[in-house]
Amino acid sequence: MYHNLIRVFSTLAVTIGFQLSLNASILYVTSVGSGLANGSSWTNAFPELQLQFAINSANSGDSIFVACGTYRTTSSSNRSISFSMRNNVKIFGSFQSFENQPSERSFSCGPCSILSGNINNANLATDNSYKVMLNRNLNSSALLDGFVIRDGYDQRNPASVEMGLGAGIYNGGSGAMPGSEGSLCSPTIRNCVIQNNYAAFGAGIFNNGHQNGNASPILDNCIIFNNTASISGGGIDNFGWINGNASPTLNNCLVVNNYATLRAGGMYCWGGLGGNANAQLNNCTFANNQALALAGGIIADNSDNLDGSPPFSGNANIVLKNSILWGNTAPQGPQFYLNGGSVSATYSNIDMASQTSPHLLNGSTTGNLLNYPIFLDSTSIMGLDNCLMTNDDGYGLQISSLCINSGLDGDTLTLDLAQNNRVIGLNVDMGPYEFVLPDTCIWTGNSNQSWEIAQNWLPQRTPDSNQMVHIPNIEEAPNQPVIHNLNVILRKLRNFGIIQLTGLATLTIKE
Repeated sequence: MYHNLIRVFSTLAVTIGFQLSLNASILYVTSVGSGLANGSSWTNAFPELQLQFAINSANSGDSIFVACGTYRTTSSSNRSISFSMRNNVKIFGSFQSFENQPSERSFSCGPCSILSGNINNANLATDNSYKVMLNRNLNSSALLDGFVIRDGYDQRNPASVEMGLGAGIYNGGSGAMPGSEGSLCSPTIRNCVIQNNYAAFGAGIFNNGHQNGNASPILDNCIIFNNTASISGGGIDNFGWINGNASPTLNNCLVVNNYATLRAGGMYCWGGLGGNANAQLNNCTFANNQALALAGGIIADNSDNLDGSPPFSGNANIVLKNSILWGNTAPQGPQFYLNGGSVSATYSNIDMASQTSPHLLNGSTTGNLLNYPIFLDSTSIMGLDNCLMTNDDGYGLQISSLCINSGLDGDTLTLDLAQNNRVIGLNVDMGPYEFVLPDTCIWTGNSNQSWEIAQNWLPQRTPDSNQMVHIPNIEEAPNQPVIHNLNVILRKLRNFGIIQLTGLATLTIKE
């Protein structure tokens, strides 16, 4: 019951999303194609291996709709072929092949469109594509939304700008090779899962702003897990060394279970020699990332030298807000390690028990917690339903967690990682998941203002015992509820739980 109710609400919430311009065109892609296979509609969709052709064929402002299924980079054995994004082209995945708008997708079990580097032998990783997604010359108008990016494998020695870097997503904004990379690569990546990738550096994502370049993407509602780096940055590597900029913003992101043989299982930020690697983390959780040296979670490094030695210049300043940094493991600075850089945090939950000087927080620590966050089940990222981005995900919060209602509103997205309203309680929760009570009745006011009418509630029934009632603000529900017979309502509800009013929401009682 709990899960079904929440998913109904999530589907409703997701409809408050993108509405495409009437002047833009849509190209359609399914895993097997259909009809004329010219991409003009779901019934005439391009097949799997023409996905990149569809992206390349799109005009500025167009969108690509991609159905559920697996899309390989190539049918050949050429490991150098990758997918690529384009400016002013929105690539939406996870459709069921009937929707007309991205807002009609449900995400009932996370993204269902898979971009896969698993070519050649399906049971062998070492012959996979070097990079699943290889981007160059992009700004924030390039959008990837609703995909799983997995199984890239780049074991090559990092002897050039691209080799051995970013097997899942490589954002090439390096100024060292302006002819190919273009000095800018900062796309928008939303509602994506980046998993099971392997590279020397930045196995999940490598943001390359090296030498006067800029690779500072925006990641919203993404999960980065089970990626492995043979050297550094299992989940993410931000490389702004030599006057470059690699400063991503992560909102509602989960970075867990990533591994680095040398350092920084979760994220490495290097901004030495006048560069910048200043990651902003809002409502994120970094947990259970591991490394054999230095930090398991995050490294902030602005050394000018490849061996990490002085002098230090540039910036590697990581800022956490409403975030959780817990359970990462490494011999030194398990949660974070400073090599000339800094980590600051407000309204966040950080395990400082094993952090020693100089690997301590900088600046204000307003609103921070030091208690265990009390995850639902940190041994199971997907939870009992074996689905990502749902309310039983293991890194959601239990009802006893002090992280609930302990964040600071602002800099938050509309929806959380499980597609619930981002702020349900008095304040936003820490981490990417908003806590939702097991049984919630949500006021819609679809019919009128009467509390007693089932059609005014989601699901369509009046609240009963031990339920939480959520009343959205007047903008979301113009018909605010009115109780006309208080005695009848109280007798029916008995052990009534919690009534939650958001913003300008009201509850009127008339006898």
